[in-house]
Amino acid sequence: MNEIRRVAKAQYLRATEEEKGAAKKFFQSLDGDCDGKVNLAEYKSLVRRAYTHESLFNCLDENGDGSLDFEEVLVLHYMQKCGMRICDGSCRGWLLGPYFSCTICEKNYPKTYDLCCTCYSGGKFKHDHSTTSFLDDRSMRMLLAKTMSTAQLGLPNDE
Repeated sequence: MNEIRRVAKAQYLRATEEEKGAAKKFFQSLDGDCDGKVNLAEYKSLVRRAYTHESLFNCLDENGDGSLDFEEVLVLHYMQKCGMRICDGSCRGWLLGPYFSCTICEKNYPKTYDLCCTCYSGGKFKHDHSTTSFLDDRSMRMLLAKTMSTAQLGLPNDE
């Protein structure tokens, strides 16, 4: 979660005034009683259904005070904006760190097949495609970067 927290904060700090305004408006939309904090009841009743898990609220609540301040809600705003993924293996947890994706299923985004490291390495999943079709998220970015630079240079993909 700390990596996502750092990315959300960095993105906010570099955002346009319009984007910052949208983040502030998102926070205000969750702060039903306008006390500057989002409690669990407000959170559960106002966020998208996929994000209503109490465990996610607890992860967002960095200081453990039972409510979310603006910076803690900023992480949720980033997660919703970027479409965070959930493990399709047995744990069904949020993919907050490195993860594996089926490259064949990526073409169906957002209906992909993604696994946390624990489910992938432990074989705690059933999927139609072979494990040779899976890449970790960093390797996928490297492959994408290589493909993009090859396309920009007009070279065939196998060079």
